[in-house]
Amino acid sequence: MISHAGETGTSSTLPRANAPTRGTSRIEFTSNSHGAAVVSENISLVAVTLRKREIEQAAEQYKADVMLQALLQRASCAPETKQPELLHKCLQAVLPVCNGQVRSARGIYSSGVDTALKKYVRPGAENSFYSPFIEATNIALVCLEEIKTKATESAVKKSRINPDEPYVTVQTGLYAAEMFAANHAVDYLINLIVIDDVIWIWYYDREGTIQSSGINFIQDLPRFMVLLYALQRFELNYWSRNMDFLPVQVEGKCCHQFKIKDEGLGDVDLLLHTNHDERVTHYGLQGRATNVVPVTGEALAKECANIQDGVVAKILWSEVDRTSLHTSQPKILDKVKEIAKVHSTVKDHIPELLWHHTFTNPTSAIREALGIPEPTTGSSRVLYILVFRKLHPITKLHGKELFDVWYQCIQCHVTLWKEGVFHRDVSPGNLMWYRSHDKLIGVLNDYDLSSLADDQGPRGNERTGTVPFMALEFLSTQGQRGEVKHLYRHDLWSFMWCFAWISLRYENGALLPMKSRRLDDWATSGAATCGMLKLYFLNNLKEYRSPRIESLMWKFLVECFVVLKKEADARYYLGLQWLSDGDEQPNSEESESNIDGFLQAFKNTTSWAALSKPSQ
Repeated sequence: MISHAGETGTSSTLPRANAPTRGTSRIEFTSNSHGAAVVSENISLVAVTLRKREIEQAAEQYKADVMLQALLQRASCAPETKQPELLHKCLQAVLPVCNGQVRSARGIYSSGVDTALKKYVRPGAENSFYSPFIEATNIALVCLEEIKTKATESAVKKSRINPDEPYVTVQTGLYAAEMFAANHAVDYLINLIVIDDVIWIWYYDREGTIQSSGINFIQDLPRFMVLLYALQRFELNYWSRNMDFLPVQVEGKCCHQFKIKDEGLGDVDLLLHTNHDERVTHYGLQGRATNVVPVTGEALAKECANIQDGVVAKILWSEVDRTSLHTSQPKILDKVKEIAKVHSTVKDHIPELLWHHTFTNPTSAIREALGIPEPTTGSSRVLYILVFRKLHPITKLHGKELFDVWYQCIQCHVTLWKEGVFHRDVSPGNLMWYRSHDKLIGVLNDYDLSSLADDQGPRGNERTGTVPFMALEFLSTQGQRGEVKHLYRHDLWSFMWCFAWISLRYENGALLPMKSRRLDDWATSGAATCGMLKLYFLNNLKEYRSPRIESLMWKFLVECFVVLKKEADARYYLGLQWLSDGDEQPNSEESESNIDGFLQAFKNTTSWAALSKPSQ
């Protein structure tokens, strides 16, 4: 007869392929999960590459019992009420199923579980084990329908690995990324990994990855039954579906309807065109995971009657401390609007926030349930929806139009910096434009990583930005550790990298074929490698000359990078001097004259003067 005692027969981390499972010792767990690191290290094996920095190097890992308790809590009749005895009660309740004493209403005996698992443990090829495992699981699910506890009385809703193949966690990580990308209404994902006779629970959300210790379903059948028992009773919302987004069909395409009561607009009924050709979809496991989709709605139509190009919804997971009253993107945009009232270089060059909503589903909830301490800097995330005027990407432009819009964004950026708004994430995706009276108006977009000069707490040394466009200092070891203060010059470096990126990868506003475009490896490399690639670019610029680039634009690129190279070399040699004198390099500070002087060095080039002349 089977009985349950302490948590036994489990393994704390995923074994390598064909490695023997551990014995019946008590659970041991570490703060690092080998599995998540493997996802990160081997992600380049697949067709779509996830950046390593988007995937945690080590998943948070906690005992299986803690995870089971959290899942049972969600499946219970009172998920908001703490029920510390829930796991113990359920372990007792499933014992009759484990011991073959239950006969379902369909005439199926739970003794079939034992029979199927005996087939599973026999030696053989991997494919021969799928059927008995599925058979044991299906029999268990049918028999568990007959089991009820007072806390969960709601109706039920519905080595064997080739060592030459990528580690199993790489594949499951990709499955999770694909599921996130395919559906904007998914808050988190639960994956189960089975190797030999051990099953692990993996929980993915935008804050990171959590892995439970393993459950040996041969040696500890009751806990496996409790896992099935909990999942069998999940409502749709506990299967990660955000019920505020309802799938609807519009002209044969799947969209999402979003309804909410708003204090200012009343009933807001948005239709998110999540399968529109112009949508921008994020592919990855963690972080802001920004998605941009066209949106329509009656309430917005009244508010946006004068906007001709339409509006878009930006859906993202923002850090909780960045959605506080002081540092949220809407709060930063309020500050930006105030600056725009007195500065023409900012007016009309900033995104127009039409409406926003913050959801009450922080990623910290599961971590609180599991007893996982939050990082000191606070990385819990919450879902945010922002509605803006539709803008066009700068990559659609070329020649003088590209320069004009790019320079307008620089002017807006430097004015905001001097007024205490630090953008800190300059990339082609954040340089936009729209047309007004036959003139192209540049827009500096996306203030989610921005900070204010009067923010409380140290923010200047946070690593922000997009790797291919980061200043070289941020790609160094010190920069990646957050030891380099973010200054204006770093963002100006980013503007220059953006211009080179667009010039070498696009022709007349269209992305070049893969075999013809350069710099792809900047986007797929880690910070250190990308830094080396950029240094090679600076020192060997002539190798990147392309007949597709107009002579004036090429001259402009060369002259700008000459300025950058001289600036970088001057700081390098000054640093060596401090090092030879045994002095510590002083903290970097910038005055307005430093800012103006650095920008003026580019304006003094002959090509900048030529491109700045009004069109005839």
